[in-house]
Amino acid sequence: MHLIKKNRALALRVLSTIAELSLENHYPYKTLTYLFKQFDSKEDALFTAQKVATWRSFEPQSHRDLALVYELNGKLNEAATELVAALQCAFYPEMSQIYSGI
Repeated sequence: MHLIKKNRALALRVLSTIAELSLENHYPYKTLTYLFKQFDSKEDALFTAQKVATWRSFEPQSHRDLALVYELNGKLNEAATELVAALQCAFYPEMSQIYSGI
């Protein structure tokens, strides 16, 4: 059991370092969000999901991902707000060519 905790700590440290090296690149941050969720590192997942939603505010998926992380952190009002934002993205005319809906 001690080895698992040690490896988890090391994995989280490596993932955090990757986030620091990938400034304003949403691809690694999206992946990091999913990995942080797997490691039950809720605050880190929230941090990376917020960054992606800020950088990619025009993408419904970014808002959906952030809503799921808010829900995971027990922040249901914020989750609902992000779900509404995700739905609103799908209706912008410039988005209709990229996304057919959610």
